[in-house]
Amino acid sequence: DFGIEINSNNGEATSVIIDSLKKISGEDLVGGEDTIRIYMSFNPEPSGVETITISPSGEFRIFSQDGVAIPQSESIGPINLIDQSPPSAEISIEEGSINVDENEPIQIYFDEALQIPEDTIAFLDSLEENHIRLRKEDNQGDIIPVELSITGSPPILSITPTLQLGSEETYYFLFNATLQDMLDNGGEISYEITFTIRDYLSPFVIDSVFENNSYIDITFDDEIYGTPYAIGAIDENDFRVEIASDIVGYTSNITSVTDVNSNLLIGGEQNFRINLEYNFTPSGAESLVVAPSFGRTIYDESGNQMDDTEFLGELLKDELVPTIETISLPHNSYVNLRKPTILEFGFSEQIETENIDYSVTSKYAATVPIDPVFDSDGDTLIITLSPQGVNNTNLTSFDSISIQFDYFEDTSGLTGVPISFNYLTPMLADYNLDTVISYADLEILRVAFKDGDEEYELGPATGVAPQFILDPDSKFDIEDGMVFMQMWSWFQANYGEIIDDTELVGRPLNLIYQGNKILFILDESSLSGQFQFSYRPGSSPVILNHRVSTPDRFFIKSHHTEKGFSSLAFSRSQSVENDTIQLLIPDEDDGLALYYEISDGNNSILQKGVMDINPILIPQTFTLYPAFPNPFNPSTTISFDIPESEPIPSVYLNIYDLRGRLVKSLINGAKMPGKYFIQWDASNSGTGIYFVHLIFGNTVKTQKILLLK
Repeated sequence: DFGIEINSNNGEATSVIIDSLKKISGEDLVGGEDTIRIYMSFNPEPSGVETITISPSGEFRIFSQDGVAIPQSESIGPINLIDQSPPSAEISIEEGSINVDENEPIQIYFDEALQIPEDTIAFLDSLEENHIRLRKEDNQGDIIPVELSITGSPPILSITPTLQLGSEETYYFLFNATLQDMLDNGGEISYEITFTIRDYLSPFVIDSVFENNSYIDITFDDEIYGTPYAIGAIDENDFRVEIASDIVGYTSNITSVTDVNSNLLIGGEQNFRINLEYNFTPSGAESLVVAPSFGRTIYDESGNQMDDTEFLGELLKDELVPTIETISLPHNSYVNLRKPTILEFGFSEQIETENIDYSVTSKYAATVPIDPVFDSDGDTLIITLSPQGVNNTNLTSFDSISIQFDYFEDTSGLTGVPISFNYLTPMLADYNLDTVISYADLEILRVAFKDGDEEYELGPATGVAPQFILDPDSKFDIEDGMVFMQMWSWFQANYGEIIDDTELVGRPLNLIYQGNKILFILDESSLSGQFQFSYRPGSSPVILNHRVSTPDRFFIKSHHTEKGFSSLAFSRSQSVENDTIQLLIPDEDDGLALYYEISDGNNSILQKGVMDINPILIPQTFTLYPAFPNPFNPSTTISFDIPESEPIPSVYLNIYDLRGRLVKSLINGAKMPGKYFIQWDASNSGTGIYFVHLIFGNTVKTQKILLLK
């Protein structure tokens, strides 16, 4: 008989039905009641904002005592319903949510005020302990401690983890509690969800493979893009490389970035190949550092930018073949015949000392005495040529020693190119190592012989010149002289020659002609030197007469008629008197050239030059030849002839100035017949005209000369 309408007003209840009609006392109706109770059922329970309106269900359904029908338009309402709904809530995170912000709390939004004790802290502690769980991964995972807070009206319960939630990790959350609203409506609120935290970490390299200097393969923990929007590819500008080396200027460049199969990138790859080039050949001592560039655009699929942390720092692979970079003694140098010679061969890097193949051989000797050893670093081979050190064997003179490196490899297995070095043993008697056995070596021998200097011993020696094997006995005797003589003779026979050097040093040689006999005098300043005589090959050699050799004066000579020259070398002590060397020229010799070089014994040349010697008969007339040069500075040579005469008259050669004053007396006494060449050194005289005054018996000859300074 009654109709009822409900207006939810956004409340909970959406439908209502009338269950029964009763008297106020609860008894059934019998008719004629003026007050009745209507029992209703709501679905769901009203939350207090809904209203209802009650009216007759039809025009003739309800009548008064007088039989008058109550119109259907008559109604009661709207009537506000009383809140009978328990509190409800919504949670900020749905089941299975992904990309959850790790910094945001889990929040439960209640729809109405709750009965909350005055001791809010105790209330929240009770919720945390008994009704809330946050765990890692699932309901069996580690518990994550939380802090609770409740604010606002209707209240909002915030659950905040006290630990940082991990990037891309899954968590389990449970809330289960019975709560009452302010009208004592109570009900259970329960949430059980899992969710995944967003990716908030920068992408990073989880693996790198560097097996070849030309590229490095890297693997990221995420898909990688060239923009923060998960599109586009990275390129070579997103990385930087640095070379750490002791050598300045070594650099490397990235030529391209591809996938590991060298395909172009499109974006979203995890595996990459960084292709490299260098401005040098790596030796294995350099380090390669690879890192994102400072202007990098490297992002993962979540838009996280990669930081600039280095992700590779490794030594480059050795590509440089080993070489011998340094040698302690240059190629083709002389080694010592008397003392050990240490040869150090420095390799460019450490060598596998067990895998080296080298040999030390000699051109003339069957074996070479050596003592080899590697240094502690394995990059230097030290070979000691040890006279008398190995099997009591000495080196052979005038020999060639070859050190051949056929095979050597570094610790990376790279092999070097075979290489050889050559060393020479000097000729015995070539003391100054100028490749010539000359009067300078004779001078060294004489001084060493006199002083007993064992360093210059030449004997005893075995073998045949020039390949002698020295076996010194710590004394100078005839054996040392014999070795020098043999080496001198061998050298003159094989390499001796006259060098046509017309340079004139010092005064010309003072010669005295006596027919086919020529004399030249070695004064106190002429301590060492050499005379070489050139004549027609095959003719009789000149005859050289000199004093007998003593410890204070050494003379040595040789003749080589097939070559047309003879040699005489000498070395004298300052303590000896003048020596005269006599030259006898065979009658058939129609021309002879004399090459001379005379030293003071200290490698300073006093006289040097060449003279044509034409043996003639004893001069027939007394002749004074023009001085040469004239004018002169500071010396000139005066030449004249003295004929035979009985008795032998005295000869006077004097120099006068314009005033007739005697300046220099050059000759004063008897002279044998012959040609004479006398030099006047006017270093102590002034510029001007001088007169040469030559007297032979009663004959006087005069010549004017001019000194210009």
